[in-house]
Amino acid sequence: MRHEKQVFTNRTLELDNNDFIDCRFYNCTLVFRGKNIPQLGGSFIGAGTTFHFKGAAENTVNFLNILYQHGMEAPVESFFENIPQNFPNEPRKEISLKPQFVH
Repeated sequence: MRHEKQVFTNRTLELDNNDFIDCRFYNCTLVFRGKNIPQLGGSFIGAGTTFHFKGAAENTVNFLNILYQHGMEAPVESFFENIPQNFPNEPRKEISLKPQFVH
């Protein structure tokens, strides 16, 4: 579903299969399962908003964590350092990231 110019407050929202264009999120829980990449163009992730990774997305984060904890910091850090280079046309937005891993 496509959401445009909406303000979400105190909500839990599934990101997969949804697009949020020019939306604002305050004190929300954004759930990403890694099935479909949502569009968040022009959106603002405000104070108190957290991301919860489940399913395939959680597995990917956990895998990167395991690599990092077993002495493979350089490839993991390189992966994250290269993200801005892979998406040079995306404007940076102020965000508050507090990943939460839930089952």
